[in-house]
Amino acid sequence: MPDQESFSILQASSITYRFATGPSKGKKALVLKALPDGDHNSTSGLVAKNSGFSLHAGVATKAQEREKLEKICRYIARPALSEERLSTNVRGEIIYRLKKPWSDGTLAVKFTPMEFMERLAALIPRPKSI
Repeated sequence: MPDQESFSILQASSITYRFATGPSKGKKALVLKALPDGDHNSTSGLVAKNSGFSLHAGVATKAQEREKLEKICRYIARPALSEERLSTNVRGEIIYRLKKPWSDGTLAVKFTPMEFMERLAALIPRPKSI
């Protein structure tokens, strides 16, 4: 199926922070950086990093801890993007400010409107086949 193949290409490119279409095909998104402060590089406890992904497994709750359980559920159900951190610059490019700087000092990512649409499309889950 051509649609399935196109979607796979979009997702694969998004995971590697590269664009799959347009004039920026194969290139990484432009990032705005500051000097990293080192606070986000935990190497102890229940933290794992591999291939650019990180997992923090140090959160646990018991069934009777309703407030803590609700906080975890809200975190899991949060939207993929925060509308408050999304803006456009004078050239019409889309700037997405990160909540916290990445470990390499990245503060924001800049996209053209089409590059941004490509990234949004990669977030959409595939339909389940029946």
